[in-house]
Amino acid sequence: MSLLKVPLLLSATVANHIGTTPPHAAPASDEVAREVTRGERIFTKTVRIAPRLAQLVVYAGSLCEIAVIIARTFPTTTVAQEILKTLTWGSTRVADRISITPTFAIGCGLAVLGGTLRAECYRALGRLFTYEITVRKGHRLVTEGPYSWVRHPSYTAHIIVSLGTFICHSCPGSWVRESGVLSTPLGKALAYGWTAWTAYLLIRLCSRPPQEDRLLQKEFGEEWDHWADQVPCRLFPGIY
Repeated sequence: MSLLKVPLLLSATVANHIGTTPPHAAPASDEVAREVTRGERIFTKTVRIAPRLAQLVVYAGSLCEIAVIIARTFPTTTVAQEILKTLTWGSTRVADRISITPTFAIGCGLAVLGGTLRAECYRALGRLFTYEITVRKGHRLVTEGPYSWVRHPSYTAHIIVSLGTFICHSCPGSWVRESGVLSTPLGKALAYGWTAWTAYLLIRLCSRPPQEDRLLQKEFGEEWDHWADQVPCRLFPGIY
């Protein structure tokens, strides 16, 4: 077990926090688009609440893993032994299996990349960035920065950071996989809930761009058409 995993976990956790925290309060009701699907209306009602709960799961998983890593590295104190007994199920030796694996490294890299890109999208859009599909007062079509690569880079970033964080905490060598917490009722419930939310989120983020494109095309007309010609992909350059 290596202490190097601690700063890597912290980096991924901070990136996830940045990538899944709305930078602004919810917009006024008259700014929220009405011409959206039923699925979008449901998503809009959950998007301000469910991500917070998912963040709490990530925070808890990271703190537990960091505590076990430190306790296993310095096991001679009473506090360390109590941490190992409390946060491992079965033998405390399972803590030895918590490690930096290639899969974890990939997940951590994706989380940091996604969080960084998401922050850049916040900067580029400024007050125009909302979790809801909106056209705000004084709205302009942003085409610079990440929006010169794909039309919806904030969704791309959210997909990347969510996948990266999920990989970090679900791969072999993680506290979630190795500690035995998944054998407990609470651990199972949290794991199933987080997995379900992540899957739902990824589906919504992939299906949402066409709705937003229709709204922006209606609002900005030829300006949007020109941008769409220059930036043909919605989420991933050369793919979609």
